[in-house]
Amino acid sequence: MQNRNLIHLAMAIYDVTGDYTRHVGATLASVFANTDRLVCAHLLHDETLNDDNRKKLCRLAEDMGRQIEFHPVALPQALASIDFGVLTRGALYRLLIPEELTQDRVIYLDGDIVVDLDIGELWDVDLAGRSVAVVRDLATKYWSEAHWQRVRHIGVPAELYFNSGVMVMNVQRIRQQHKLLEELTAFLNDFPQANVVDQDFLNRLFHRDCV
Repeated sequence: MQNRNLIHLAMAIYDVTGDYTRHVGATLASVFANTDRLVCAHLLHDETLNDDNRKKLCRLAEDMGRQIEFHPVALPQALASIDFGVLTRGALYRLLIPEELTQDRVIYLDGDIVVDLDIGELWDVDLAGRSVAVVRDLATKYWSEAHWQRVRHIGVPAELYFNSGVMVMNVQRIRQQHKLLEELTAFLNDFPQANVVDQDFLNRLFHRDCV
């Protein structure tokens, strides 16, 4: 039985220019500053995380009395070579969480988020046996008709489409029921027009298996 009092947070780092990691640091600092709970941050990263930025993240965690763990990851070549448009391959690193982490539950956060509440409130959300807890994507109100049609085409009703930048993940359930990278490859073959690859895929998979 894992310690439910220890909050496990996961983030992804792909940082070719060396400028992205500071945003991850800002997100982590906002989490650490707003909770008295124990937090362990798991950072899924590739070779683009440089030594200087790694040391800064370690110093942040040490100064704020938190834990941080680094998880070097790599995508299969076929996925790493995809043209992600405005995204990067780092957007897919969240799909590696079930195989890279041993925890049963994880909060995933994108690196453009400031947390101004106690992250423990999110950690304690009742998943009711579902795979993820998510928030509907409020950007849908600004979508063009072409965008609406694309989402309908992948089989997700627009009113159920969620944002994958904040997720409470039932990692144990996902690990038992899915092979995410294999399913992503099949998804891309079936829906090559998907232009928000990670989010469209996760919506296709979990839009009826979520809180």
